[in-house]
Amino acid sequence: MTMQNSTGDKPTSSDVARYRANYLSEQEGVYLYSKLAEADEKTAKELAANLMQQSNTALDTLAREELGIDPKDLGGSAWSAAITSFFLFALGAIIPVFPFIFTNGFTAVVISLILSVFGLFGIGAGVSLTASSPLWKSGGRQVLLGLLAAGITFSLGKLIGSAVG
Repeated sequence: MTMQNSTGDKPTSSDVARYRANYLSEQEGVYLYSKLAEADEKTAKELAANLMQQSNTALDTLAREELGIDPKDLGGSAWSAAITSFFLFALGAIIPVFPFIFTNGFTAVVISLILSVFGLFGIGAGVSLTASSPLWKSGGRQVLLGLLAAGITFSLGKLIGSAVG
């Protein structure tokens, strides 16, 4: 195969010189690009190391870059979250016990079960507001998991209770 220049003729010595210059220029570009990539990697590693030494800055940066959230927009504090969680758990624990204050036996168990299902569904529905999932799906999943946990707890209690008694 013979080389041809842009006019279709055999390349002249000036064409060969131009091809050689282009080739060398491309080689230099590849070399410079690889050195630039190495420098960028080194710079990135140094930046990451410096960033990780500053715990607050590192956490804020990771939250922004990885999660896409601004920690300053979250508001609140750990104490308010803990206190709120305590009261909500206490409220959730009262729901199944509440019917036994006014009645007893099978009636209290049925009312407790019904209130628990509504409470579990309400929790699941609340989660759906933040999880972007359908209300019925989150509520149903919460009811299913809550009743499954209650069934396992009841079964273990019955097993231990009958072994002790």
